[in-house]
Amino acid sequence: MKNIGYCFLKLFLLISICSYINAVHSKRLYAQESLIISVQTQVLPSTTIRLAESSQMVVSINTNQKISLSSFSVPVLEDWHIAESKIVETKKESEDKWKSQILLTVVPLNIGELTFPSLFVPYYIENLRPETLQTPLVKVTVVPIITGAISPERLKDIKPPVSVGGKLLYWTILFLLFSVGLIIWIILKHKKTGTKITVESIPTTPPAEIALEKLKSVMRLYKQNGDFRMFYIELSNIFREYLSVRYAMDALEKTTSEIFSDMRRKELPRTICLEVKEILSSCDLVKFAKFVPPEKQLEEDYAKTEGSVMRTREKIIEPTPSNSIEEKNIK
Repeated sequence: MKNIGYCFLKLFLLISICSYINAVHSKRLYAQESLIISVQTQVLPSTTIRLAESSQMVVSINTNQKISLSSFSVPVLEDWHIAESKIVETKKESEDKWKSQILLTVVPLNIGELTFPSLFVPYYIENLRPETLQTPLVKVTVVPIITGAISPERLKDIKPPVSVGGKLLYWTILFLLFSVGLIIWIILKHKKTGTKITVESIPTTPPAEIALEKLKSVMRLYKQNGDFRMFYIELSNIFREYLSVRYAMDALEKTTSEIFSDMRRKELPRTICLEVKEILSSCDLVKFAKFVPPEKQLEEDYAKTEGSVMRTREKIIEPTPSNSIEEKNIK
């Protein structure tokens, strides 16, 4: 009898466990199948914004059940800089209507018709397994900082070439003859005196060392006066000067997007290109969009810049005796 009772007890427990699992699974399926989600994205103040100016992008998520949004990683985008992302707590608007919001502060980095890509945001219902929703694409028109056509009255025709006469040509020829004569006189003088001319290699400081020293000076100056805007302007100039020398490009006269494109054409590693773009974009936000960075971000941008210079600097070649050339008597 004991064995029969024990078997019935085991059978009862097994049936109870199966019923519980089936109930949980049915509840999960019902919750997921009956969930209705509507996602909309709105750009404030409008879908026409200026280059390097921050705008608010509001993602509204309407559901018929309460959902909870989870934090998500903000991607690095080529045409956009996401300065801040915030999830607003889900609110109940009616019996079967709940509303969640995601607030994004974005800054465009290029002009023209741009598309803000979809974001993948995880969410979950009560204690069920998490799911993912996708935000819609948003088309935005980005215009230059300075807009407006020039009136025809301000347009003037090109002036004709001005004749400078024959005096300029006369003095130019005279100067060239004098220079040639001076060079010949110096050579003849050295031939007579037998002077030794020694040409030694002049040690040059690597561009990375120059950039690192300038970065330290800028940080010291910032700690003295606290002028964060001047700090970012100097940080951008120093980094652009380094890129110009390191990669043989005119980084001082180009925009951040143009520098990124040039580096990609030179087939540099994508991680380095994205790192350079992120540093320069942070500087552009402060320079052009009047963005006030927190102290922590300022220190992080300085560390990123310093680290990028150290990671991309060239190997130093030690000078050898063959680098020094001594010319003997010119005969």
